[in-house]
Amino acid sequence: MPRSFMSITLMPLMMLAGCACSAPDPVRPTDGNGEVWDTTYLIDLDPDDVTLSGVDKHATDMSEHYWTYAQVHGVTWPPQRSDASLKHTDNWTNGGDSGLFTGQALSAFSFAYIANQGIEELQSIAESVRGLYILSHATGTPGVLCRNAFPPILSKKFNYPDGWQKRIVTGFVDTGPEILDPITGGSQSYTYYTRTTKDQLTGFVMGLAAAWYALEEVPAGHSLKANHIRSVIRETAYAIYSHLMAHNWNIRDENGTNDTSADHVSGLLRVSVLALVTHTQDNPDAKKDYETEFRKFARLTGVLAIASRFGNYQQYYAYNLRTSRALAIWLLEGPDSEKGKVIANYFDRNVWRFTRGHKCAYFAFAQKIMNPDADSLEEGIYSLKSLSLKPTRMWSSPYHGQQLGPNLASVTANCTADFALDPHLRKPSRYSTWQKRPWDVSKTKAWRKVVLTDVTGVDYLLAYYLGKAFDLF
Repeated sequence: MPRSFMSITLMPLMMLAGCACSAPDPVRPTDGNGEVWDTTYLIDLDPDDVTLSGVDKHATDMSEHYWTYAQVHGVTWPPQRSDASLKHTDNWTNGGDSGLFTGQALSAFSFAYIANQGIEELQSIAESVRGLYILSHATGTPGVLCRNAFPPILSKKFNYPDGWQKRIVTGFVDTGPEILDPITGGSQSYTYYTRTTKDQLTGFVMGLAAAWYALEEVPAGHSLKANHIRSVIRETAYAIYSHLMAHNWNIRDENGTNDTSADHVSGLLRVSVLALVTHTQDNPDAKKDYETEFRKFARLTGVLAIASRFGNYQQYYAYNLRTSRALAIWLLEGPDSEKGKVIANYFDRNVWRFTRGHKCAYFAFAQKIMNPDADSLEEGIYSLKSLSLKPTRMWSSPYHGQQLGPNLASVTANCTADFALDPHLRKPSRYSTWQKRPWDVSKTKAWRKVVLTDVTGVDYLLAYYLGKAFDLF
């Protein structure tokens, strides 16, 4: 689309936006009576008071929390209590986005391995790769992507089948045959839920790409285990690619069906899948397609920025997906390659340009890594400090019930950063703060006095270890 046409089209809205770029100060709620659910104390906390050692400690605590409560067989699950009086969680929610965030968890632990080169971090990669293998093989048909999967012996812990009736009637829930576990060497069947979308595929690609990158150079004592993990990554990537190719780049279940419109793989996501396959195995057809699709994508980066702007008005989660897709390709290609430079430029123009000032550490660190001259480091560290102040239990935002977001005029003028709240003041998010609108505090007016669910901690761990892997702090 010609630049002059866009200027004429957007000019009225830009003029209107000139008087819509100041966010109103949120109203301080009336302090509660000191109950555990009263989070008004968060308003008085200053993220700048958190030291870098405090940031490190929180990462250690969240990693322990993740492995103790927020995963099963390497698959990420938001942990939940059977009774609100319990201090710790003892079961799990139904995990609608486990595929996406198992991939982000694998990315986090891959970056942790780059930073620390420890055997514990290597085992974390292995267990998370196991999770993605299960999610892409649980149906018995390699390459079919599942949103989630769990061993039937734990059905009660997942409130199955009672809490799954709406899913069961769709026909996308079943228990598959026993599959060989390439990490543990055992075999196991899994109850799974498919109806998978591009969001979940994004997690698979990002996680497998980050792990492949992390295991390219390992200490001599880790080479045998690392090579085995890389073989599982290679097998998993090829299975996913083959199933997509068999269905004309549409995400399908083991019966060749799906009932969502968000399942056709194109654009940057298709490029990232092809990048993963090209770098993990010798496949001339995939390599040829990769070159073709990358050229097509590179020609459209300017046009894509037009649509990217309006993610701040709706579908904010797309920024999280674009970050993962871009970072996966950049890791595989390297910063000095021509493709790496195209991806870095895309990210700067299509994600960071519209999320700068949103205090989203994942985006800020990705920008600094891909575009070293960027001034995003301070923002990333500040937002990480802020998130460390947020309760692990999903209590209400202290500003719950207020409408704080930008209108269309503010989005058009790209002054949405004025509306962004510190992460510890936003509404809780089971999987990731970075996929939620930074001004979202939830519309509900009532305090959340009974809270069963905890966060997974993946958002903190991903941003933290991404920064550590590239020596940002």
